[in-house]
Amino acid sequence: MKKALFTSVVFAAALLCSCGSAGAKTSAVTSLSGTSTPVSGTKTTAASTPAHPALQIMGVTSYIDENGYYNLVGEVLNSGDYNMENVDIIATYYDTSGKVIGTADANTELYVISKNVSAPFNIIPDSNKIQPATYKLDVQADMTNDRPFSGLTVQNDSASIDDTGSYDITGQVKNASTQPADEVKIIATYYDAAKNVIGTSFVYANDAEIAAGHISTFELSSYPQQIRPAGYKLQIEAQ
Repeated sequence: MKKALFTSVVFAAALLCSCGSAGAKTSAVTSLSGTSTPVSGTKTTAASTPAHPALQIMGVTSYIDENGYYNLVGEVLNSGDYNMENVDIIATYYDTSGKVIGTADANTELYVISKNVSAPFNIIPDSNKIQPATYKLDVQADMTNDRPFSGLTVQNDSASIDDTGSYDITGQVKNASTQPADEVKIIATYYDAAKNVIGTSFVYANDAEIAAGHISTFELSSYPQQIRPAGYKLQIEAQ
């Protein structure tokens, strides 16, 4: 069973709340289209079908990485009434004539997204030959009764630029629960001044298990991406 705790350290993207009714499973909940240049503040509208919990793709931007691959980064917001797991974002790429030139997909960095929580994603196609003129994003997921691991918090985090030009974040994770936390994953979402996502990265805490009441350290880097974010959000996932 996957368990996760979500905690915002610097700022979180604005949450848009709506309600959904119970259903067994979601399919293509919502879509977003955009161009190959960064999209500023684009948001989707929640699905109107009552049986589909609302998932919203937001803050999407694009960039070409050091190996020539086209990256789409953004967040998925769960504004429905149920926790969601296995959240998959599917990208369809088009050329200037509207012809499909490829597809790719990626899961959000958090396996379980709680209600009113957003999680980052980064979609990279298999080929660096794909340089789309436009794209479309669809998201699908499953509802879950799994609950976040409660009691993990980030403290004493600070940021700096390292010798490679990457953006580094160091800090501590405290386990204030009564249970040990295994495989503690710290996830960073980097934002520009308009709160669009410009990158995401993750690292595991230095201790494989954080005992109840104990603290572990972490060192997180945007490497190889060289970015200068206006802010960031840190979230934690643990078993």
